[in-house]
Amino acid sequence: MFSSHSARFAKFSDPVKAALLIVFAGLLFSSMNAMIRHAASELHPLEIVFFRSLFGFVAMLPWLSRQGLGVLRSRRPGLIGLRTLFGFISMATWF
Repeated sequence: MFSSHSARFAKFSDPVKAALLIVFAGLLFSSMNAMIRHAASELHPLEIVFFRSLFGFVAMLPWLSRQGLGVLRSRRPGLIGLRTLFGFISMATWF
């Protein structure tokens, strides 16, 4: 099923692919925001941050299983830690 969609998507020019991916990302972010707003009435913000991170990790599992954990290595782990801290603070204050 996915191979037929991939073949159709590959036929588009690069600018069209980029536009389609931007629209798809916008739809995903909008739906995520709507679900979080709905969940915020019943859940603590830190619970929302946890579940958002968990679903993001689950979505990355197929990619990680193909590429291996080596793709997550960084030459600057301190900056990655700082980015993680800022991302956590941003999500916690936004939700």
